[in-house]
Amino acid sequence: MELQKINKLKPKKFLSIGHHDLPHVGDLSKPYFITIGCSLTAGIFLDYKDTWSSRLSKKLNMEHVNLAMVGSSLDYQYYTLIKAEKILKEARFVVWMHTYTKRYHLMRFRHIIGDMLARRGQGEDLEYNEKCFKKIEKFVELTKHKKILHTNTWGYDVKTKLALEKKVCRKNKKYMLNNHPWHDRASDDLHAGPISHSNLANDIHDHITRYFTDWYQ
Repeated sequence: MELQKINKLKPKKFLSIGHHDLPHVGDLSKPYFITIGCSLTAGIFLDYKDTWSSRLSKKLNMEHVNLAMVGSSLDYQYYTLIKAEKILKEARFVVWMHTYTKRYHLMRFRHIIGDMLARRGQGEDLEYNEKCFKKIEKFVELTKHKKILHTNTWGYDVKTKLALEKKVCRKNKKYMLNNHPWHDRASDDLHAGPISHSNLANDIHDHITRYFTDWYQ
């Protein structure tokens, strides 16, 4: 894979002068999958080997590319997915950990101020919001024919998770509900810790090997 192509998937810096590094790019000459999400997929304040992406990679005996961006919104993550489909065409599948739904991205200005400064609406979703929930349904619907497993990050409120279970998960095996609490924290005491990541990696592995064996064999 040419470095120039990988650079197209990296978050832009201010005035588009350079790019921020991706969390991880494995050996693309071997079978690999993609992970997309926010800081809880990037694994900040955590040894990368302890992230759910890295643990899943080892459990499936596959390489992976982590395209997560800290503080990213669902819109930005979908934008990243569309770009990745054009560049990383040999990827076997994608695991997309949805971030908090109230976040948004100033896409029109990202080429000027950079992707980090274009982020808005940081923080957890502490209560159900119908408009925000529709975002989740929209992105699941848009990708229903693709090899993409959706899940949610830690911190979704109870009502949102119940709605996901009833309206999305029951009719679509491509959405796996992450119903785990925060079992532990990373070194900043804000992000998920190694036990939380390990539990999620186990769940994703079990879900994929149960319902989507053709994705990795």
